[in-house]
Amino acid sequence: MENSQYRRRRQLLAEKMGKNAFAVISSGTFMPASGDQSYPFEVNRNFYYFTGIDRPDMKLIVANTDGGEVSTLFIPRKDPYKEKWTGYIPGPEEFEAISGISEMKYIDEFDSSIPSFATSGSYDTCYLYTTAVGPGKPSSADNILADQFRKSFYFIALKDLSRLTDPMRAIKSQEEKRAVIESGKITAEALGLLLRGLKPGMYEYEAQALFEYGVARRNASLAFNTICAGGKNATVLHYTANDCELKDGDMLLIDCGAALGKYNSDVTRTFPVNGKFTKRQKRFYDIVLEGNMLVAQNAKAGVSTYELNEKLKKYFIKELKAVNLIEEDNELEKYYYHSVSHSIGLDTHDPLGRHTPMAPGTIISDEPGLYIPEFGIGIRIEDDLFITENGCEVLTDVVKTTDEIEEVMRK
Repeated sequence: MENSQYRRRRQLLAEKMGKNAFAVISSGTFMPASGDQSYPFEVNRNFYYFTGIDRPDMKLIVANTDGGEVSTLFIPRKDPYKEKWTGYIPGPEEFEAISGISEMKYIDEFDSSIPSFATSGSYDTCYLYTTAVGPGKPSSADNILADQFRKSFYFIALKDLSRLTDPMRAIKSQEEKRAVIESGKITAEALGLLLRGLKPGMYEYEAQALFEYGVARRNASLAFNTICAGGKNATVLHYTANDCELKDGDMLLIDCGAALGKYNSDVTRTFPVNGKFTKRQKRFYDIVLEGNMLVAQNAKAGVSTYELNEKLKKYFIKELKAVNLIEEDNELEKYYYHSVSHSIGLDTHDPLGRHTPMAPGTIISDEPGLYIPEFGIGIRIEDDLFITENGCEVLTDVVKTTDEIEEVMRK
């Protein structure tokens, strides 16, 4: 992505903050696991959104001055010895080429630089990500920074930066849309590998490996941990074991996605392991498929994901009563217990309120599902939608009718 886009985002952020305000965003750091091991690093997506840089232990300050937006990037120092162990460390010119930021300092200067912002008299407001940490969750770099500000700079008004950045991230540019489409193409290709190799006697992890090989061979990464659930396991929404045998007559539900340039796709498909749907499987599959199409038909600017979910629930109630699975409306929650949609972008679940009317440029999932343990059936069909003024575009192109799936598997 061109660095001009990151510059525009920082300028817009400064305008939203108003005069006499600055914001601080951390890139994150490695989290220790055990011994000398760390968990894999994932850059803070807000930092990435405003810089395009995927590196740990960096910080960004965006200030609204009398002359407009001024950004300062705090970068790691070059360390030839460290590079022998962990790889090349870019220099200021390279970071500027990516982000479009020319004002730079070293990260070990950050602590001494912050007081000059807070006490200069030029700023009376600081924006940070101030979300409280829930029980059992470790503090992030942003949480720690917010706590430090509360203690040291109590005379500066502290405001939650997510209130400004969440609406920005919810609306995607054409470049972001193309990135999600490209991720979706890799996802579709990888699912094609799985579909052609799927057969009874395989284990869930073998099916998972087929998909993940298809992603890796395109030099993409996984958007999230793959859910690969056969038979009754597919009735567990976030099933993660992926270690059971796929038996003749089972269906396989795979919730998966590739990520390219940090932009995610999110696709779920449900396939018959032996290549042929049973009559019962097909009946419920077609109900879910119609639900998937119903959501796409009603998704447009001005509608919220909550409204889409309510419309889907009414449809499911009617259909499940027709097949005598339920008698009362409130019984639906036994078989459908999640929302039909969420925003997609740099995070698989990007910021977007359930009751927020969508604007043109929003990208959301379309993922109705039915989970019927007594029949050993779990079905979810998920696509990615780009919201327009009068409707939506389906960004994912993966076989999903029963006839299409059976035809591919027969070949």
